[in-house]
Amino acid sequence: RDFQDRRPERERSPSPPPKYDKVTGFKINSRELRMRDKIRKERNRVCEFLLKNDPENFTAPQDYRPVKKTRKLFVPEKEYPGYNFVGLIIGPRGNTQKRLQKETNTRIVLRGKGCIKGNASRDHRTDYKEDEPLHVVIEGDTDEAVDMAAEMVQKILTPIDEGYNHHKRAQLKELAMINGTFQDRPEYCLICGGLGHSGVECPENENNKAVGFKAGVVCAICGDGGHPTSDCPMKGKKNAPGATGTKIPQELTKEYQNFLSEIGVNDPSTVGVGGVQEKDGEKKVQSGLPPPPVYVKDKTV
Repeated sequence: RDFQDRRPERERSPSPPPKYDKVTGFKINSRELRMRDKIRKERNRVCEFLLKNDPENFTAPQDYRPVKKTRKLFVPEKEYPGYNFVGLIIGPRGNTQKRLQKETNTRIVLRGKGCIKGNASRDHRTDYKEDEPLHVVIEGDTDEAVDMAAEMVQKILTPIDEGYNHHKRAQLKELAMINGTFQDRPEYCLICGGLGHSGVECPENENNKAVGFKAGVVCAICGDGGHPTSDCPMKGKKNAPGATGTKIPQELTKEYQNFLSEIGVNDPSTVGVGGVQEKDGEKKVQSGLPPPPVYVKDKTV
């Protein structure tokens, strides 16, 4: 393969802007160095192909070094201003970044404008690419490892509503445990109200659309499940469904009878305002509870 450009100087594409080494000051992107780097990459590509497809008959040269596979993922900070992408990737004390690197056997770093915050320490030997937009660089030995890491990072770079960001809640919990301020409280699901799982992991979650959660409380006045009887807005109104003159549900009457049986009152008609009542020559202890309603067709007695 011919790597030499035989076109006249005036017909060639313009050379890239010069780049210099920060330590030595030498130019690192001259035409000779760029051509040498191009040939080296082609040679490594051929060696890698032969080692993968014919390892028995091909032996790599002694100076051959496997080339790291890299992937660059740009952070959508312009589309979602204010979203803390950097914190979600690095995590508390850098634990999220370290965990991703360990699970995928890759190297994950942030580069570009804004990758170094405030007065953070800088390595003068490292090029942070601060002239480029903020991005994540993934480097690994194999394409499979890089693809796995890129998929995990891409999920973090996809903005999620605050109530469903399970990854952020796990980071806050980890940070609280590190600082010693963690309080183990039960986690309630925002969709079904159950314990032990979040709204993201809820089996009733459909398309990440939360529905209003109502506790298992039913108002005895209006029959709504969103508030207790004491907080009912229809309380005291004549036209309320549970007001005088309307029929009380049979389920409530049945529960009332069961309650009286449990406390030893078998005859509800003997229930009075407290004290002792005589009936047929016998003394009956009154519980102090109001008598149950007696229904006569459409009237309540």
